[in-house]
Amino acid sequence: MIDIVRAEEKHVADIGKLWSELIIFHQNVDPIWTPVENPIPGFIENHLRRFMESKDGLVLVAMDEQQTIGYSLSEIRRVTPGLKRET
Repeated sequence: MIDIVRAEEKHVADIGKLWSELIIFHQNVDPIWTPVENPIPGFIENHLRRFMESKDGLVLVAMDEQQTIGYSLSEIRRVTPGLKRET
C-alpha cells in the first residue's frame, strides 16, 4: 500500500535522489539543459527547503512501506501583476 505523507527531514535525501533522476530524464528529453556537477545539494538548500519551510508551500512524499518512491512540490502563488480574477 502506498501512503502519501507530508515530507519531513528524514525524506530530504531520498527526494534529492528522485529529483536527480528527473534531471537526468529531462536532459535525455531536452538536451539543451545540462545539469551542473553535483546538483542535489543546491536543489535541497535553494529549492526543497524553501518549499518545506514556507507557509505557502507543501512537500508530500509517496511511501511504499519504508521506501520513498515519489514526491510533490506545491506552492500557493499570488496573482501575477497585470491580471485580474473575474468573479
